[in-house]
Amino acid sequence: DQITSSSSSSYNTTTPTTKQSNDYFQRQQETIREMLKTNDERIAETTYLKLQERLQNVDDLLERLQEEEWAEEEEEGIIGGTTANADEYDQEEELANGSTLLDQI
Repeated sequence: DQITSSSSSSYNTTTPTTKQSNDYFQRQQETIREMLKTNDERIAETTYLKLQERLQNVDDLLERLQEEEWAEEEEEGIIGGTTANADEYDQEEELANGSTLLDQI
């Protein structure tokens, strides 16, 4: 029994785990795929990555423009004494009086 347990424990330390084996085979697979890629595939992949980067830049720009627009609208609302706030006040006043927008329609 001792011989079996000691030999199995030394076996486990020298044998790679399943995860290590999987990682090794995945790296090998990627290496083989890279070797077999055609020039057209390399160009297509590079083009795809460039387009993806440009799309991300456009998304970032649109987000930044939207945030600037919202900030500008808020600033105009604070400085101009917004009509939106007056409308909200009128609606709140009407609700307090017991009538709602639906009742008015």
